[in-house]
Amino acid sequence: MSSAVKRAVLGPLLAALIAALATGCGGFGTGRPQEPAPSPAPSPPPTSAEPVDSRPKSPISGLPYDADKAGPLVAVMVENHSDARPQSGLIGADLVYEALAEGGITRFMALYFGNLPKVVGPIRSARPYYVLLAHEWDAIYAHAGGDPKDRDPIKQWGVADADEIYNAGEAFWRSNERKMPHNLYASITSLRDHASRAYPRRKFAAPARRWEFIPWAEKSAPQLTIRYAPDYEVTYKFNEEGTYSRYMNGKLHTDKETQQPIRVSNVLVQYAATRVAYPDGGLKMDLIGKGDALFLIGGRVSKGTWQKDDLASATRFLDEGGRPIALTAGQTWIQIVPTGTKVTYEGAGS
Repeated sequence: MSSAVKRAVLGPLLAALIAALATGCGGFGTGRPQEPAPSPAPSPPPTSAEPVDSRPKSPISGLPYDADKAGPLVAVMVENHSDARPQSGLIGADLVYEALAEGGITRFMALYFGNLPKVVGPIRSARPYYVLLAHEWDAIYAHAGGDPKDRDPIKQWGVADADEIYNAGEAFWRSNERKMPHNLYASITSLRDHASRAYPRRKFAAPARRWEFIPWAEKSAPQLTIRYAPDYEVTYKFNEEGTYSRYMNGKLHTDKETQQPIRVSNVLVQYAATRVAYPDGGLKMDLIGKGDALFLIGGRVSKGTWQKDDLASATRFLDEGGRPIALTAGQTWIQIVPTGTKVTYEGAGS
């Protein structure tokens, strides 16, 4: 092939090759460099789903509990004398009642279903209106004696009795940290063990679900105060955790064992006719029948009523329209107060 022919054939091929290289490498002659291909976006880190608590929920508090800790309901009489504070175990109760004993001093009855605090107390004597409530729940009733008028209803109404003085001393112990009578304690396990020995054939009823559960109010009432007596004033104050902290005479109510404050979701104020009926100052309370009520439920304040038809029936709490109330999941305190007791609160509307 002549040189002229070679130039004619190879020249265009060489020019095309140079142009292709310039385009691909982005650096020859006057050709514009290509934009680099975008890098793939990094994959977001894997997110783990919120853990789902698959445990059953307490029919009393609406909170999850360990099924192997559940058992017969236990109702424990816990004193509220100033020498008994701070108490142990109230923080772990599903529900707590507070009512007057004598002389303007209140006393608690704490109900336990799915929690097993190792220490509950100080424990004191029975009262007939608390026996009535223990019977209503079919609970093991834990106390330290009491006058015959206080203990007689236990046998009369067939309540499972755990009495430190008369039949269940092995389930209780005295603490060296306090002086008698403010130093008697028990555990839920020890009280259930006593009941299993004392009532081997008894089948305790599982607590029925008495109410539905609803969310917290978007805007919660800041506080509610109940004045039992000059030295027994209870206040519930809303806190940022979405519960109410409980105060007694202006002092935060804490648990002796954990030093943690008691946090409450619902407060049911039950007005009941109350009168001194015995020479020792003992009281009678009309808890069978009906009466007015005030509710602080998940931040909502509302009025309503309560009704208990007979000895065996459950106490029902009803809204102003006569419908059963719904609670917010968490601990509930039922404050039984004499008719006419001063109760003040801020914020309104359910």
